[in-house]
Amino acid sequence: MNYVKYYLKKDTLLTEEMSRWTDGTRLVYWDNANRDLTIPGNLSASNFSGGGGGSANFSNLSTIAIGISSGTILQGQLGIAIGSNAGQSNQGANSIAIGVGAGRSTQAASSIAIGLNAAIFPLSSVTTHIAIGPDAGFNGAQNNAIGIGFRAGYCNQSFNTIAIGWNAATSSQGSRSIAIGQAAGQTGQGTTSIAIGNNAGNFNQSTLSIAIGSNAAQNNQNAFSIAIGVQAGQTFQSQNSIAIGVFAGSNLQRSNAIAIGTSAGQSNQSTNSIAIGVSAGQSIQANNSIALGQNAGSNSQSANSIAIGQNAGQATQGANSIALGQSAGRSNQGLNSIALGQNAGLSSQGTGAIAIGLFTGCNNQGANCIAIGESAGSSTQQFAAIAIGVNAGNRLQNNNAIAIGNSSGNLNQSTSAISIGLSAGGNNQNVSAIAIGSAAGFSNQQQSAVAIGSAAGLSNQQQSAVAIGSNAGYSNQQQSAVAIGTSAGYRSQNNSAIAIGINAGYFNQGRSSIAIGSSAGQCNQGTNAIAIGNLSGVTSQTANSIVINASGIQLDAPGSGLYISPIQSDTSSGNGLYYDPVSSEILYDSAKTFVIDHPANKEKYLVHACLEGPEAGVYYRGTSHIPNTGVQEIQLPAYVPKIATAFTVHITPHYTGKLRILNASPVSESGIFQVYGEEGPFDWVVYGKRQNIQVEPNRSEVSLKGMGPYTWI
Repeated sequence: MNYVKYYLKKDTLLTEEMSRWTDGTRLVYWDNANRDLTIPGNLSASNFSGGGGGSANFSNLSTIAIGISSGTILQGQLGIAIGSNAGQSNQGANSIAIGVGAGRSTQAASSIAIGLNAAIFPLSSVTTHIAIGPDAGFNGAQNNAIGIGFRAGYCNQSFNTIAIGWNAATSSQGSRSIAIGQAAGQTGQGTTSIAIGNNAGNFNQSTLSIAIGSNAAQNNQNAFSIAIGVQAGQTFQSQNSIAIGVFAGSNLQRSNAIAIGTSAGQSNQSTNSIAIGVSAGQSIQANNSIALGQNAGSNSQSANSIAIGQNAGQATQGANSIALGQSAGRSNQGLNSIALGQNAGLSSQGTGAIAIGLFTGCNNQGANCIAIGESAGSSTQQFAAIAIGVNAGNRLQNNNAIAIGNSSGNLNQSTSAISIGLSAGGNNQNVSAIAIGSAAGFSNQQQSAVAIGSAAGLSNQQQSAVAIGSNAGYSNQQQSAVAIGTSAGYRSQNNSAIAIGINAGYFNQGRSSIAIGSSAGQCNQGTNAIAIGNLSGVTSQTANSIVINASGIQLDAPGSGLYISPIQSDTSSGNGLYYDPVSSEILYDSAKTFVIDHPANKEKYLVHACLEGPEAGVYYRGTSHIPNTGVQEIQLPAYVPKIATAFTVHITPHYTGKLRILNASPVSESGIFQVYGEEGPFDWVVYGKRQNIQVEPNRSEVSLKGMGPYTWI
């Protein structure tokens, strides 16, 4: 017979006929061939040599050993060993070993070993160890270790550990760690770490780290890191990092990094960076950067940058930049730039640029630009431009331009132009132009033009023109024209014209004309005309005329003259100018004066009136007295010989009761002449020539200059 040895406790009932046993431990044999229990009454312990696999040990009570060489040596009290070589040597009390070689050597007290070679070589001092599965807890398992599955906790499983699954925590599982799943925590799982899932924490999972999910933290997960999700933190997850989600932090997640969401921080997530959302910070997220939202900071997010929102900062977000909103700063957001709002700074936002609002700075916003408001600076806003307001600087706003207000500088605002107000500088505002006010400079405002006021310079304001006031220079204000006041220079104000006052120069003000006052030069003011005062030159003021009106009644200029109303009459002096009280015209006579430099005193001028003649002449006159010597010397001013020549002297004696004859010498080079004759008073006049003139020129050979009372060649 093929017997297997059993130790049975007193009063144990195996069959009805055994119930009479009362004498302690008995021996029972199992007939494997007949599958029957027998109780041989004439056998002793020596009969088991070769049958039970060695010498019997009767020192421990109430144990069970079933199988060849099972529980052979020093099987502990209440121990159970089932299977060939199960609990073979030194099986501890209250332990269970089931399976070939299970608990074979020094199985700890209160431990369980189930499976082929389970817990075959635990440490000698171990208690309460559980190993279930082939080679589970095979070698060196410590207190309270649990290994369930093929080779679970196979080698050097530390105390208070759990390994469940095929090859779970196969080698050197650290104390208080947990590995659940195929190959979970397989090699070098650190102290107090957790690995749950196929290949989770597979190789070198460090202290206090967590890996949950298939292939989570599979290779070299560092201390205090967390990886939850399929392939989360799969390779080289660094210290204190967190990866939650499928592929989150999958490859080279650095220290203190956080990746939450499918593929978040998937590859090369750097130190202290945060990626939350599907594919957030997916590839090469740099130090201290933040990406929140699907695809946020997805590719090459630079250091210290922030991307919040779906697709925000998605590709190549620059260092220190901020993108907040769906697709904000989506592609190539520059260094230190800010994009806040859906599609703000969407593509190629420049260094230091700011875009706040839906579609602001959407495409190619230049360096240091500012765009605030829906669609502000939306397309090709250039260097240092500013656009504030809905559609402000919407398209092609150039360098250093400023547009503030809804639709201000909307299209093609040129370099250094300024537009402030609703639709100000709306279309094609040129270089250095200024438009302030609703619709000011709205269309085709030219270079250096200024329009201030609602609808000022509204349409086709030309270069260097100025329009200040509501509707001033409203339409076709020409180059260098100035219109100040409501509706001043309203339509077709010509080059260099000036209109100041309500409705001044209102329509078709002529070139270089001036209109100052309410309704001055209002309609068809002529070229070079001047109208000053309320209602002056109102209708068709003649070219080259001047109207000065303070009468409160309309005063026009029917001809090219000077018209003043009112004017004070003064009969105390002769008229250089004279006034026509009927026409209000100021007239002039032909008297002429001129000013020359003083030849001897540079601090003074000389003012002379002109004598008309065929030469440029000078004269000097005076009164003197001949003494009893019969001669009197006259000294002309010292400068006279320096400005004139060809002097003639004229003497007029005063009548003293008789006729006298006087004679004079020529004027010397020093400006002295003598008068000879009898004693008495006389007058004298000296004429001289300053220079020759061409007296009778041909009209075809000369150009006449000047106008009015004095013309010259």
